[in-house]
Amino acid sequence: MLLALRVAARFATRPIPLDKGAIRQLADRLAKQVATWAARQPPDLLLGPDHHMLDWSWEAQVVKGEKMHIHGFFISEPTKSPNLVIGAAAFKPDPFDFEVEGEAAIRIRLNGSKPFKDFLDGEHEGTNGLRYQINNVLVHELSHIAEFRFLQRKDVHRFEDSEEGKKEYYNSPTEVRAYMQQIVDEIMPKARSFKKFVKPVSTHDFVMKLLHTSPRWKQVQPYLKPHSEALILKGVYHELDAAGLV
Repeated sequence: MLLALRVAARFATRPIPLDKGAIRQLADRLAKQVATWAARQPPDLLLGPDHHMLDWSWEAQVVKGEKMHIHGFFISEPTKSPNLVIGAAAFKPDPFDFEVEGEAAIRIRLNGSKPFKDFLDGEHEGTNGLRYQINNVLVHELSHIAEFRFLQRKDVHRFEDSEEGKKEYYNSPTEVRAYMQQIVDEIMPKARSFKKFVKPVSTHDFVMKLLHTSPRWKQVQPYLKPHSEALILKGVYHELDAAGLV
């Protein structure tokens, strides 16, 4: 780990540039859209399964500064997860699928095992809040869309739901870059105050303690190969260095 951090410090790269402010505004709009919709439903009724609901669209500059039209929608799936938002997927729409338009699309998955009343607060700021969880998955999926190669692919590779499948998934180059985005997005808002509070004994100590405040880092790190871990550390180091924190 220490060697990986030293490599990161010497050859620091950075996550794909995304307009995080614009993404937060989009997440805020979508959280309010979900909350307004939920307010019209019986409060104790479970969302249940639904394959397509609550369409939205967004004009975004995500590829080489050029605007592109992104079509999005929500689905709901019953699950044991405690989260309101259980995932998302970015994909290139099928030209013959008239339900999904645009140059790229994002499908956001809501927890169908939750009652509608749990989705009423679109303003909550914490990690358990709807707005935070929507923003978190948008950062990941827009990283994919921002990669020109992703938009050129006709098919998205499917990974097996097994330990080996998870290792393959978390170490695929596009996922490494997308999770790097999420990890950076989770740690940077608190990095400065965190450094003052914990009083780290070294750069390595600071970075590693800060990383362990990221839910996404704790999710992916057990599956990362050394090269993938070093790439994420490079991105994290670059952002901390740019902020004058390392």
